[in-house]
Amino acid sequence: MGLRWSEVREDGLALTDAKTGPRTVPLSSGARAILDRQPRTGSPFVFPSLLDPARPRCLHLPLWDRVRKEAGNRVVGQFELASQGKWCFRA
Repeated sequence: MGLRWSEVREDGLALTDAKTGPRTVPLSSGARAILDRQPRTGSPFVFPSLLDPARPRCLHLPLWDRVRKEAGNRVVGQFELASQGKWCFRA
């Protein structure tokens, strides 16, 4: 959620602080469409906090709590789901 506009390029993302160091990530057309819809509010973040645009949006989302509750309160992380191919964005 800490993606900055300065990291967004036409052909992908130029991540400066990725887990394994700086790297370039290509964008799918769906991801590009999501980025294109994001308003540029003057915040450095693509997904700014609703309360303080100078900060990134918090990773703790009430929706995630609801998903976990419906899954039987299992402690499941977003990355665990992604690695199993069960996580997707719906725009």
